[in-house]
Amino acid sequence: MERAHFAFRALGTGYVGKHTTYTVQASDEALRVTPLGTGSPGATLELARAAIRRGDSSLPAAALTLGRDGTLGRAFGDVRETVENRASGVELSWSFARRPVGAGALEVRLRTAGLEPSRVTRGGVQLKAARGGPGVRIGHGTWVDANGVTTPVLATLSGRDVVFSVPAAVLEASQYPAVLDPIVGPENAIDVPVTSPAAGDREIPSLASSGSQSFAVWSDLRGEGLVQLFGTRISSAGVALDPLGIAVSP
Repeated sequence: MERAHFAFRALGTGYVGKHTTYTVQASDEALRVTPLGTGSPGATLELARAAIRRGDSSLPAAALTLGRDGTLGRAFGDVRETVENRASGVELSWSFARRPVGAGALEVRLRTAGLEPSRVTRGGVQLKAARGGPGVRIGHGTWVDANGVTTPVLATLSGRDVVFSVPAAVLEASQYPAVLDPIVGPENAIDVPVTSPAAGDREIPSLASSGSQSFAVWSDLRGEGLVQLFGTRISSAGVALDPLGIAVSP
């Protein structure tokens, strides 16, 4: 049911996805994210197709395609871009099958329109509507190589562009394939409930990973002293995607 809820669907010449806090439309040229705030749509953030470059070498992009799992993808030469709709927002990821050709740092640049870039915070780049209303945040990225070595890649502002830059030293030291993945999503309003730790102990954790995503489980005593098995998905950036936990088994 969750996969069906978040899956992209073909609509006209593009694709559409949705969640309770935002809607997203994708085409070959742009990604458009509209935060819903308390229910009414806000201004739309438009992200132009990514520009991927290392030194003098830039990568041409193919058309978007819809996968059987409801995600979108396209090729930038040897690089695979994936667009996945999730509870935490729209995850953009670029998978590099081998070390990018060229010299110097690798740069992934996203041109923004519709919302005004505001500032860079610990959570990423904030973009606001000129007349107020719900905004959008483009989170910082994480570079993950084939050995699971992670390197934070901060999002920076260059005019209206949001830029992710992976240093040359990191590129040379990495084992491939490697992935870069930020998340684009609505900012939480002040009246959105905030989760807190559940009562009871949580212990005996276990973790499984596919290399790009992980799933953790543990024994949980939140239910009147009854031992239950709970779990959560974890993104490649180390973010728990199910902050309340998923009840796996009593």
